[in-house]
Amino acid sequence: MGDSTTHERLLAKAQSVLQPNQRCIINPDIDGILSALVLQSVLDWRAVGWYDSRDTLWISNDAADEADECVYIDVFVVPEGIRCIDQHIVAIDAEHCASLAANSKKVNPNIERVRYASPDSKDPNAYAWKYPFGSVHFIIAMLEALGQEVSIDLTAPMFGSLNAADVILRADDAARTTAYRYKKNAADWWGWLTDLGGPLTAELAAYALGTSKAHADDAYAVCADTFKNVYGCQSADGGFGRSIKNLQGGVDDSKRRLLADIAEAMRLAPLTVADRYTAVTGTYGSMPAYNIPDIRNLLAGNGVFSYAFISCMGPAAFHGFSYTFDMPIEAHKGIH
Repeated sequence: MGDSTTHERLLAKAQSVLQPNQRCIINPDIDGILSALVLQSVLDWRAVGWYDSRDTLWISNDAADEADECVYIDVFVVPEGIRCIDQHIVAIDAEHCASLAANSKKVNPNIERVRYASPDSKDPNAYAWKYPFGSVHFIIAMLEALGQEVSIDLTAPMFGSLNAADVILRADDAARTTAYRYKKNAADWWGWLTDLGGPLTAELAAYALGTSKAHADDAYAVCADTFKNVYGCQSADGGFGRSIKNLQGGVDDSKRRLLADIAEAMRLAPLTVADRYTAVTGTYGSMPAYNIPDIRNLLAGNGVFSYAFISCMGPAAFHGFSYTFDMPIEAHKGIH
Protein backbone atom coordinates (compact mmCIF):
# COMPACT_ATOMS: atom_id res chain seq x y z
CA MET A 1 0.00 0.00 0.00
CA GLY A 2 1.65 3.24 1.10
CA ASP A 3 5.36 3.73 0.64
CA SER A 4 6.80 6.89 2.18
CA THR A 5 10.18 6.34 0.52
CA THR A 6 8.78 6.35 -3.00
CA HIS A 7 6.49 9.24 -2.12
CA GLU A 8 9.44 11.36 -0.97
CA ARG A 9 11.47 10.58 -4.09
CA LEU A 10 8.47 11.16 -6.36
CA LEU A 11 7.52 14.47 -4.78
CA ALA A 12 11.03 15.83 -5.20
CA LYS A 13 10.53 15.33 -8.95
CA ALA A 14 6.94 16.54 -8.95
CA GLN A 15 7.97 19.73 -7.16
CA SER A 16 10.29 20.68 -10.03
CA VAL A 17 8.02 19.58 -12.92
CA LEU A 18 4.66 20.79 -11.58
CA GLN A 19 5.53 24.48 -11.65
CA PRO A 20 3.02 27.22 -12.53
CA ASN A 21 2.53 28.61 -16.04
CA GLN A 22 3.94 25.71 -18.03
CA ARG A 23 2.93 24.64 -21.52
CA CYS A 24 2.05 21.03 -22.19
CA ILE A 25 1.45 18.59 -25.01
CA ILE A 26 -1.21 15.99 -24.32
CA ASN A 27 -2.82 12.88 -25.73
CA PRO A 28 -6.04 13.70 -27.63
CA ASP A 29 -8.31 11.50 -25.47
CA ILE A 30 -10.24 11.72 -22.22
CA ASP A 31 -7.16 11.21 -20.04
CA GLY A 32 -5.25 13.95 -21.81
CA ILE A 33 -8.24 16.32 -21.74
CA LEU A 34 -8.87 15.80 -18.02
CA SER A 35 -5.17 16.09 -17.17
CA ALA A 36 -4.90 19.38 -19.05
CA LEU A 37 -8.06 20.78 -17.43
CA VAL A 38 -6.75 19.99 -13.95
CA LEU A 39 -3.30 21.43 -14.65
CA GLN A 40 -4.81 24.53 -16.21
CA SER A 41 -7.20 25.13 -13.30
CA VAL A 42 -4.63 24.56 -10.56
CA LEU A 43 -1.34 25.77 -12.04
CA ASP A 44 -2.38 27.94 -15.00
CA TRP A 45 -0.87 25.52 -17.52
CA ARG A 46 -1.72 25.85 -21.20
CA ALA A 47 -2.17 22.94 -23.60
CA VAL A 48 -0.35 23.90 -26.81
CA GLY A 49 -0.34 20.60 -28.65
CA TRP A 50 -1.48 17.02 -29.11
CA TYR A 51 0.59 13.86 -29.51
CA ASP A 52 -0.98 10.66 -30.77
CA SER A 53 1.82 8.44 -29.37
CA ARG A 54 2.38 7.10 -32.85
CA ASP A 55 3.82 9.23 -35.64
CA THR A 56 2.44 12.75 -35.29
CA LEU A 57 2.73 15.62 -32.86
CA TRP A 58 0.60 18.70 -33.53
CA ILE A 59 1.73 21.93 -31.95
CA SER A 60 0.31 25.46 -32.05
CA ASN A 61 2.24 28.02 -34.05
CA ASP A 62 3.27 30.07 -31.01
CA ALA A 63 5.03 27.03 -29.52
CA ALA A 64 6.26 25.30 -32.68
CA ASP A 65 9.93 26.13 -32.07
CA GLU A 66 9.83 25.12 -28.42
CA ALA A 67 8.34 21.63 -28.42
CA ASP A 68 11.28 20.38 -26.38
CA GLU A 69 10.47 22.88 -23.61
CA CYS A 70 6.87 21.70 -23.13
CA VAL A 71 5.82 19.08 -20.58
CA TYR A 72 4.47 15.93 -22.22
CA ILE A 73 1.44 14.48 -20.46
CA ASP A 74 0.46 10.79 -20.66
CA VAL A 75 3.43 9.94 -22.87
CA PHE A 76 6.97 8.93 -22.02
CA VAL A 77 9.56 10.82 -24.05
CA VAL A 78 13.14 9.62 -24.21
CA PRO A 79 15.30 12.77 -24.64
CA GLU A 80 16.80 13.39 -21.24
CA GLY A 81 16.07 17.11 -21.14
CA ILE A 82 12.35 16.89 -21.93
CA ARG A 83 9.90 16.75 -19.03
CA CYS A 84 7.07 14.23 -19.02
CA ILE A 85 4.40 12.84 -16.72
CA ASP A 86 3.06 9.45 -17.72
CA GLN A 87 2.00 6.08 -16.35
CA HIS A 88 3.27 3.51 -18.83
CA ILE A 89 5.66 0.62 -18.35
CA VAL A 90 8.93 1.95 -19.76
CA ALA A 91 11.60 -0.10 -17.96
CA ILE A 92 12.96 -3.42 -19.16
CA ASP A 93 14.09 -4.56 -15.72
CA ALA A 94 14.95 -3.21 -12.27
CA GLU A 95 18.34 -1.90 -13.39
CA HIS A 96 16.77 -0.03 -16.29
CA CYS A 97 14.10 1.31 -13.92
CA ALA A 98 16.80 2.71 -11.63
CA SER A 99 18.48 4.40 -14.59
CA LEU A 100 15.23 6.07 -15.62
CA ALA A 101 14.44 7.06 -12.03
CA ALA A 102 17.69 9.02 -11.85
CA ASN A 103 16.32 11.60 -14.29
CA SER A 104 14.35 14.22 -12.36
CA LYS A 105 12.36 15.21 -15.46
CA LYS A 106 10.64 11.83 -15.88
CA VAL A 107 7.65 11.42 -13.55
CA ASN A 108 5.99 8.00 -13.69
CA PRO A 109 4.54 5.85 -10.87
CA ASN A 110 5.92 2.66 -12.42
CA ILE A 111 9.42 4.09 -12.27
CA GLU A 112 9.02 5.11 -8.63
CA ARG A 113 7.49 1.81 -7.47
CA VAL A 114 9.75 -0.28 -9.74
CA ARG A 115 7.47 -1.97 -12.23
CA TYR A 116 8.99 -3.33 -15.42
CA ALA A 117 8.32 -5.40 -18.52
CA SER A 118 8.53 -8.90 -17.09
CA PRO A 119 5.64 -11.19 -18.14
CA ASP A 120 6.07 -13.28 -14.96
CA SER A 121 3.07 -12.46 -12.78
CA LYS A 122 4.76 -14.19 -9.83
CA ASP A 123 7.28 -11.34 -9.81
CA PRO A 124 5.71 -8.57 -7.64
CA ASN A 125 7.37 -5.93 -9.82
CA ALA A 126 6.24 -7.38 -13.16
CA TYR A 127 3.93 -5.98 -15.81
CA ALA A 128 0.87 -7.60 -14.22
CA TRP A 129 1.27 -5.29 -11.20
CA LYS A 130 1.77 -2.03 -13.06
CA TYR A 131 -0.06 1.21 -12.30
CA PRO A 132 -3.56 0.55 -13.70
CA PHE A 133 -5.16 4.02 -13.88
CA GLY A 134 -4.87 7.22 -15.91
CA SER A 135 -2.38 10.05 -15.77
CA VAL A 136 -5.11 12.36 -14.46
CA HIS A 137 -5.55 10.35 -11.25
CA PHE A 138 -1.79 10.41 -10.68
CA ILE A 139 -1.60 14.15 -11.38
CA ILE A 140 -4.45 14.94 -8.97
CA ALA A 141 -2.70 12.99 -6.20
CA MET A 142 0.64 14.70 -6.80
CA LEU A 143 -0.91 18.17 -6.84
CA GLU A 144 -2.67 17.47 -3.54
CA ALA A 145 0.56 16.10 -2.07
CA LEU A 146 2.24 19.38 -3.00
CA GLY A 147 -0.40 21.31 -1.07
CA GLN A 148 -2.58 22.36 -4.01
CA GLU A 149 -6.37 22.26 -3.80
CA VAL A 150 -7.96 20.35 -6.68
CA SER A 151 -11.65 21.22 -6.66
CA ILE A 152 -14.03 19.10 -8.75
CA ASP A 153 -17.58 18.21 -7.77
CA LEU A 154 -17.59 14.46 -8.44
CA THR A 155 -21.39 14.37 -8.18
CA ALA A 156 -21.91 16.86 -11.02
CA PRO A 157 -24.13 15.24 -13.69
CA MET A 158 -22.49 14.30 -16.99
CA PHE A 159 -23.50 12.44 -20.13
CA GLY A 160 -27.08 11.94 -18.98
CA SER A 161 -27.00 9.11 -16.45
CA LEU A 162 -23.40 9.57 -15.25
CA ASN A 163 -21.59 11.99 -13.01
CA ALA A 164 -18.14 13.59 -13.05
CA ALA A 165 -16.61 10.73 -11.05
CA ASP A 166 -17.74 8.20 -13.68
CA VAL A 167 -16.15 10.23 -16.48
CA ILE A 168 -12.90 10.82 -14.58
CA LEU A 169 -12.72 7.09 -13.86
CA ARG A 170 -13.20 6.37 -17.58
CA ALA A 171 -9.60 7.54 -18.09
CA ASP A 172 -7.59 4.38 -18.75
CA ASP A 173 -10.66 2.34 -17.81
CA ALA A 174 -10.04 2.88 -14.08
CA ALA A 175 -13.63 1.99 -13.05
CA ARG A 176 -13.74 -1.46 -14.65
CA THR A 177 -10.13 -2.12 -13.64
CA THR A 178 -11.07 -1.44 -10.02
CA ALA A 179 -14.45 -3.18 -10.01
CA TYR A 180 -13.39 -6.50 -11.45
CA ARG A 181 -10.73 -6.62 -14.17
CA TYR A 182 -7.63 -6.19 -11.99
CA LYS A 183 -9.25 -5.80 -8.60
CA LYS A 184 -6.35 -6.80 -6.33
CA ASN A 185 -3.80 -4.67 -8.15
CA ALA A 186 -6.19 -1.71 -8.36
CA ALA A 187 -6.84 -1.80 -4.61
CA ASP A 188 -3.10 -1.77 -3.92
CA TRP A 189 -2.54 1.23 -6.19
CA TRP A 190 -5.53 3.14 -4.77
CA GLY A 191 -3.90 2.67 -1.37
CA TRP A 192 -0.65 4.09 -2.71
CA LEU A 193 -2.43 7.05 -4.36
CA THR A 194 -4.52 7.92 -1.30
CA ASP A 195 -1.42 7.84 0.91
CA LEU A 196 0.14 10.26 -1.57
CA GLY A 197 -2.80 12.58 -2.28
CA GLY A 198 -5.51 14.46 -0.44
CA PRO A 199 -9.29 14.70 -0.19
CA LEU A 200 -10.20 14.49 -3.88
CA THR A 201 -7.93 11.48 -4.37
CA ALA A 202 -9.55 9.79 -1.36
CA GLU A 203 -13.02 10.59 -2.72
CA LEU A 204 -12.16 9.17 -6.14
CA ALA A 205 -10.67 6.05 -4.58
CA ALA A 206 -13.71 5.46 -2.38
CA TYR A 207 -16.05 5.91 -5.35
CA ALA A 208 -14.03 3.55 -7.54
CA LEU A 209 -13.68 0.89 -4.86
CA GLY A 210 -17.43 1.08 -4.20
CA THR A 211 -18.41 0.78 -7.86
CA SER A 212 -20.12 -2.45 -8.90
CA LYS A 213 -19.27 -4.39 -12.04
CA ALA A 214 -22.68 -3.53 -13.48
CA HIS A 215 -22.25 0.20 -12.95
CA ALA A 216 -18.65 0.18 -14.23
CA ASP A 217 -19.78 -1.60 -17.40
CA ASP A 218 -22.72 0.77 -17.84
CA ALA A 219 -20.52 3.85 -17.40
CA TYR A 220 -18.06 2.47 -19.94
CA ALA A 221 -20.87 1.91 -22.46
CA VAL A 222 -22.40 5.37 -21.91
CA CYS A 223 -19.02 7.07 -22.30
CA ALA A 224 -18.19 5.08 -25.43
CA ASP A 225 -21.55 5.87 -27.00
CA THR A 226 -21.32 9.55 -26.11
CA PHE A 227 -17.75 9.98 -27.33
CA LYS A 228 -18.43 8.23 -30.63
CA ASN A 229 -22.00 9.20 -31.48
CA VAL A 230 -22.34 12.65 -29.93
CA TYR A 231 -18.84 14.01 -30.45
CA GLY A 232 -17.57 11.91 -33.35
CA CYS A 233 -14.52 10.45 -31.57
CA GLN A 234 -12.79 7.44 -33.05
CA SER A 235 -12.47 5.37 -29.89
CA ALA A 236 -14.26 4.44 -26.68
CA ASP A 237 -11.86 6.57 -24.65
CA GLY A 238 -12.67 9.77 -26.51
CA GLY A 239 -9.66 9.63 -28.80
CA PHE A 240 -9.75 12.08 -31.68
CA GLY A 241 -6.20 12.22 -33.03
CA ARG A 242 -7.21 10.90 -36.45
CA SER A 243 -9.63 13.74 -36.99
CA ILE A 244 -6.86 16.29 -36.34
CA LYS A 245 -4.74 14.48 -38.89
CA ASN A 246 -7.59 14.33 -41.42
CA LEU A 247 -8.18 18.05 -40.98
CA GLN A 248 -4.44 18.70 -41.42
CA GLY A 249 -4.01 20.23 -38.00
CA GLY A 250 -7.49 21.55 -37.29
CA VAL A 251 -9.89 20.63 -34.48
CA ASP A 252 -13.47 20.30 -35.70
CA ASP A 253 -16.52 21.80 -34.00
CA SER A 254 -17.68 18.55 -32.40
CA LYS A 255 -14.33 18.06 -30.64
CA ARG A 256 -14.32 21.69 -29.51
CA ARG A 257 -17.78 21.07 -28.10
CA LEU A 258 -16.48 17.98 -26.27
CA LEU A 259 -13.72 20.02 -24.64
CA ALA A 260 -16.17 22.78 -23.68
CA ASP A 261 -18.85 20.42 -22.36
CA ILE A 262 -16.45 18.48 -20.14
CA ALA A 263 -15.02 21.69 -18.70
CA GLU A 264 -18.47 23.18 -18.10
CA ALA A 265 -19.80 20.07 -16.36
CA MET A 266 -16.78 20.03 -14.05
CA ARG A 267 -17.03 23.80 -13.51
CA LEU A 268 -13.55 24.38 -14.92
CA ALA A 269 -12.40 26.93 -17.47
CA PRO A 270 -12.40 25.44 -21.00
CA LEU A 271 -9.16 24.58 -22.72
CA THR A 272 -7.89 27.12 -25.20
CA VAL A 273 -7.75 25.47 -28.62
CA ALA A 274 -5.77 26.91 -31.52
CA ASP A 275 -7.35 27.32 -34.93
CA ARG A 276 -4.59 25.30 -36.54
CA TYR A 277 -1.73 23.10 -35.40
CA THR A 278 1.52 22.37 -37.22
CA ALA A 279 2.28 18.68 -37.69
CA VAL A 280 5.65 17.31 -36.64
CA THR A 281 6.01 13.76 -37.90
CA GLY A 282 8.25 10.87 -37.04
CA THR A 283 8.08 7.15 -37.76
CA TYR A 284 6.08 4.65 -35.74
CA GLY A 285 7.07 1.05 -35.14
CA SER A 286 6.30 -1.92 -32.92
CA MET A 287 7.90 -5.22 -32.02
CA PRO A 288 7.25 -8.11 -29.64
CA ALA A 289 7.55 -7.01 -26.03
CA TYR A 290 9.52 -10.17 -25.29
CA ASN A 291 12.21 -9.35 -27.87
CA ILE A 292 14.36 -7.75 -25.19
CA PRO A 293 17.74 -7.89 -27.02
CA ASP A 294 16.34 -5.94 -29.98
CA ILE A 295 14.59 -3.48 -27.66
CA ARG A 296 17.85 -2.87 -25.81
CA ASN A 297 19.63 -2.24 -29.09
CA LEU A 298 16.90 0.15 -30.19
CA LEU A 299 17.06 2.15 -26.97
CA ALA A 300 20.86 2.23 -27.05
CA GLY A 301 20.71 4.66 -29.97
CA ASN A 302 19.58 8.27 -29.86
CA GLY A 303 16.86 8.13 -32.50
CA VAL A 304 13.92 7.03 -30.34
CA PHE A 305 11.63 9.87 -29.26
CA SER A 306 9.02 7.95 -27.26
CA TYR A 307 8.08 4.37 -26.43
CA ALA A 308 6.07 2.17 -24.08
CA PHE A 309 5.45 -1.47 -23.30
CA ILE A 310 1.75 -1.59 -24.17
CA SER A 311 1.37 -5.27 -23.38
CA CYS A 312 3.76 -7.90 -22.10
CA MET A 313 1.35 -10.80 -21.64
CA GLY A 314 -0.75 -12.95 -23.96
CA PRO A 315 -1.14 -12.59 -27.75
CA ALA A 316 -1.06 -8.77 -27.57
CA ALA A 317 2.58 -8.98 -26.52
CA PHE A 318 3.48 -9.79 -30.14
CA HIS A 319 3.07 -6.08 -30.90
CA GLY A 320 3.45 -5.09 -27.27
CA PHE A 321 6.37 -2.67 -27.56
CA SER A 322 5.57 0.49 -29.51
CA TYR A 323 7.90 3.36 -30.29
CA THR A 324 8.35 6.53 -32.34
CA PHE A 325 11.68 7.53 -33.82
CA ASP A 326 13.17 10.24 -36.04
CA MET A 327 10.90 12.92 -34.58
CA PRO A 328 12.43 16.19 -35.82
CA ILE A 329 12.59 18.00 -32.49
CA GLU A 330 15.78 19.56 -31.19
CA ALA A 331 18.24 16.73 -30.57
CA HIS A 332 19.00 15.62 -27.04
CA LYS A 333 20.92 12.72 -25.66
CA GLY A 334 18.53 9.94 -24.71
CA ILE A 335 18.38 8.17 -21.38
CA HIS A 336 18.64 4.44 -21.44
